[in-house]
Amino acid sequence: MSLPAWAASMQHGPTWRTKVLWAPEGFWEAWSSEVYAKPPLSHLSNIHSCWEGCNGCGTRGFDVPDTMWGLRVTICCNIHDVMCGMSNNSKERRWTDQVFFQNLCAWIRQESAGAMMYPRLLRALLYFRGVKIGTWAQAKGIV
Repeated sequence: MSLPAWAASMQHGPTWRTKVLWAPEGFWEAWSSEVYAKPPLSHLSNIHSCWEGCNGCGTRGFDVPDTMWGLRVTICCNIHDVMCGMSNNSKERRWTDQVFFQNLCAWIRQESAGAMMYPRLLRALLYFRGVKIGTWAQAKGIV
């Protein structure tokens, strides 16, 4: 699978909590201005133009929880939203979906203690399946 041009500039998060997450260059600077917010940083044009699509988890009338049994996963969903906005074709979108799943699993493993990790990982698989269906539907022109 060919990667998007911007994939080479992917960065880990800047803090000990976010270091397990991958995001496009400029995302962390934008995100750090206010946690879980949509910052008005126009000098980050590639990221700024995609912030409008950041709505946490879910899309177009599909109400998906931003938490998995008490663990907030909004940051993973917002990274995915930004990357979807930067994707130019269905191959790039599929890669974006893979990164979304990787980020969800890494976040869950880091933030979960004990037995709660396993049901959260199963839910992450459901979220991943949901975005895969959405990618397929978008490629077919259904949505």
